[in-house]
Amino acid sequence: MKQLIPDNAITPEQMRLKVTLTDIFKKPTKELNTFFGLLYQKIQSIFDKVCGKIEVRKPGSKTWTEYNSEIYQFSVSQECIQILEHFLNSVPNDDTFFAFGKILDRICEIILDNNTTNIFNTTPVAHAPPILVSESGQGKLRYFAGRCIAKSRYHNMKKGKNNLYR
Repeated sequence: MKQLIPDNAITPEQMRLKVTLTDIFKKPTKELNTFFGLLYQKIQSIFDKVCGKIEVRKPGSKTWTEYNSEIYQFSVSQECIQILEHFLNSVPNDDTFFAFGKILDRICEIILDNNTTNIFNTTPVAHAPPILVSESGQGKLRYFAGRCIAKSRYHNMKKGKNNLYR
């Protein structure tokens, strides 16, 4: 989770995020584990409720839309705000909500990675049959590709020369 803290904070938004996340991660490890564990359980239960067992059926686009809708409903719910208030021992501000959104996104990403790995391992990939092209056709393709590359290179070099000292 500490990977969420931006290394090179450039914009004011990134700087505020870095400060807020650094403050959050200064909390004792036990409190952090409890907080992240609770969020993980809540989001996992939403995933199980909406998507069910992925091994049984492959979810369609409507299922993923419903899942994202449920995650959003949870993120703006009073229950979620209470969890955040209890963790911070104060009323969260805008920067805290922004950082919390990043944490929530990361937890959702972890849950999706854990629950959908078998989809990528078992789904067959449809390969296009190889296209047989004659010798003359291959020559025409090489000429056309070379012409496109040369033309793009010429225009980019010209643009670079014109804008070099601006």
